[in-house]
This record gives sequence, C-alpha cells and structure tokens, in this order.
Amino acid sequence: MYLRIISDFHILLRLRLNSAMYVGSQLFFSLYNPMKTDYKAIIFDASNTLFFGDGNEFEQANLYSVYYYLWRKGIDLNVEDIDIEMLWTRWQALRQRPKGDLEHRQLTSTKADLKELFSTIEAVKLDAKFLNKLEAVYYEGVVAATQSLPEMFEVLTALSKNYKLLVLSNTRSHYFIEESICRAGLLDFFELVVTSDVVGWRKPMGRIFESALAGVGLEPTQTIMIGDSLEKDIAGAKALGMKTIWLSLNSTSKLSDTKTFPDAEAKHPLELLGVIDSLK
Repeated sequence: MYLRIISDFHILLRLRLNSAMYVGSQLFFSLYNPMKTDYKAIIFDASNTLFFGDGNEFEQANLYSVYYYLWRKGIDLNVEDIDIEMLWTRWQALRQRPKGDLEHRQLTSTKADLKELFSTIEAVKLDAKFLNKLEAVYYEGVVAATQSLPEMFEVLTALSKNYKLLVLSNTRSHYFIEESICRAGLLDFFELVVTSDVVGWRKPMGRIFESALAGVGLEPTQTIMIGDSLEKDIAGAKALGMKTIWLSLNSTSKLSDTKTFPDAEAKHPLELLGVIDSLK
C-alpha cells in the first residue's frame, strides 16, 4: 500500500513538473521578441536536428515491409527461390556501398537500390510508379514513428515570423526526409526542402548549400546554418561564409575531433532563439 502511495505521488509530481515546464515554455514563446539582424534565412539540417533518427535504424524491418507488400500484391518471390533472408543479404551489400565519392557527389539512393535489388527478379515489374510505391512502403514504418526534437514546433513558429526557413539534408531518399518532416508537423514552416538525393551533391560540398541559397535568392552572409554534424553541416557552411550553430542535443560529433568550430552551440532547441539573437 505504501509503495502504491509513493508511486502515485511520483506520477503526480511528474505530471505537475511537466505541466509547469509546458506553461513556462509557452509563456517564454509568447513573450519572445526577436532582435533585428542582417540575416534573412536559417537553414536546418533534418535528421537529428529537426527530428530524431535518420531512417537507417530499421533497415531490415523496412525491407521486410517491402517483401510482404509484394506478397500481398500476389508477387511470390519464393517461386524464383528467393526468400527474405536471401533478399536481406543482397540488400545489405547494396546499402554498404559508399553514399558519396571523395568529391561528395551522391552515388546512390534508396530508389536506385530498390531498382537494382529487384532488377533480376522476373516477378517484379518495376515502372516509375511502382518504384515510388516501394520506396514509400520501405519507409512507412520509420516515418510513422518520427518524432520532432523537443520544442522544435514552438521554435520554428517564433523564427518563421522573421526568417525564411529551409531544410538541407544528406539522404538517400528525398521522400523520407520530406515525409518525416511532415509527420513531425513541421513541413509548413519551410519554403524549401533541398536534399542530396535530388541535387546530386552531399554536404559538406559547397554546391548543395549554393543550391539551397539560390532557391531563395540569398547570399551565404545572409544565412545561418543549424545542424548536428560538425563535419558536414558546420564545416560546409563556414567554408561558404555562413554563420553556424551546432545543435548538439542528439549529435554524435565531438568538438575534440574537429578542425572547424561552430560560431555557437545550442544544447537544446530552446536555446536556439537566444543563440540566434546573439549572432552579429
């Protein structure tokens, strides 16, 4: 009985603390009045900056979804002596290939990998429409589980009043990035979503940053880059003359391992507003 009382007390305490934090953050955002700066746009990385994960955590489960989707469509791969384990072995080999070359050109994509995976299987007739559908099925479970970083919706709401907002992401699937941002409830904040899958270049190569800037007609000096990767987001943006903010909440980068340091660090999305205002 005493344990139950203690447990109920802890639950009540957590609820009150969460409620207090929510009310406090809402009050903060309602009172936030951004300083006027010369910056016109803010570019966000996507994975582990806007939302958690990068779509690669559940590759095997993703492929199983495709396999069983084909089975439900009446396409039985076992007729050609291809079982799910054999397909998974082939898929691993495809996905272990480099995503980009030494000059940061994009070398592969999920759609291209799916096309190659099924290219020798007679039962699967791949036209462009069906290939798009398989890509959607492949990412369906991951997209459905997408969660934005805490308070990101409120941060973007505040920033969108004064800045153009863009997304710039290295990815093997533009579809995955756009759908994940949409699932997180953030897509409407962004004027442009630029990915290596479409542009053909990967961060830190300057060409992909230039593609994003050209889309909104701005110069690097008018733009702030926010990302979790010191090597790709921060180094690439600084090389063009952009101001940079390292969002380190869910980052695997370490300052001790880099030669290019960000202009500022935010350890939590809530800190972004103050950090942006502090940049001169």
